[in-house]
Amino acid sequence: MSVGGAARRRARVWVTLAVASPVVAALLLAAADNLRPGLRHETPCWLLPNLRALPTPISSDCPLKSYDVIRGIRHAGGAASIDDLPSLRRTIAAAEGPVLLDVRSGGRQRWVELPVRTTDRRERAARLLGAGAAAAFFLALPLSVIWRTNSSAARPLAGFYTAFTVLLIGLLAGRQSPALTLGSLTALTLGPATLFHLGLRFPRDRPIAIDYPIVCRIPYLASAFLFGLGWIALRHEPLTWPAFVLMLVLLASLGWIVLIASCGFAMRESTSPLERARSRARVSRRGARVDSRSSG
Repeated sequence: MSVGGAARRRARVWVTLAVASPVVAALLLAAADNLRPGLRHETPCWLLPNLRALPTPISSDCPLKSYDVIRGIRHAGGAASIDDLPSLRRTIAAAEGPVLLDVRSGGRQRWVELPVRTTDRRERAARLLGAGAAAAFFLALPLSVIWRTNSSAARPLAGFYTAFTVLLIGLLAGRQSPALTLGSLTALTLGPATLFHLGLRFPRDRPIAIDYPIVCRIPYLASAFLFGLGWIALRHEPLTWPAFVLMLVLLASLGWIVLIASCGFAMRESTSPLERARSRARVSRRGARVDSRSSG
């Protein structure tokens, strides 16, 4: 093997480790949480440290909205005010059946019935296995691209799939884990940056990325700022949560726009019929995905 080939192989090994490590760590955290013995009371909502709920596609039976703030709880054993997430979880764990939550939103107060269900270790283990299978499926594509091509788009593509997979693990098997909630926040803030980066490198390198490679790092600085804002909103100042969600949606939308525009420019500028056909197919798929997300 040549010196250049050995260097490329080492680089691919390091990228593979960088891609797989967050996913493995997320699965280990999910395993530590789900494989504990005994029964556990769970709710359909992804409850956050700022006493809000994160809406998800699989929690349609969660009665809480993203702008609701939990201030108290009532159940068969009595009523109590809630100041933090651990006290809320302890109260739910001691409750028998549904609980009533004192919720504030927009200056208004209302009581919301929150379903509580009991899960055993076997059910949670099956959920963990499903998350592991999904992680293996979604990592197969970026890892195959890394090892089969020398494309500069391989790394941002791998970054996007890593962020998506960590978020998926949290969604399927980590909603009760504080550590995975933080990991999912990191994945949420990293996703838009990888989309921007991918738009500069796919379907081919844009001139600005070739002449000024530092441009590819700017989106990650924005993600770092967004992560800091999300951390403050979760841990210290819940009133900043709506601003964080708005910035997250805006950056994610801009990331998809940049990626779709890059494919559109490549389709227009290409002299190869095959390359034009590939770019047109990617624009169509991503446009349909954005439309489905906005309609949802």
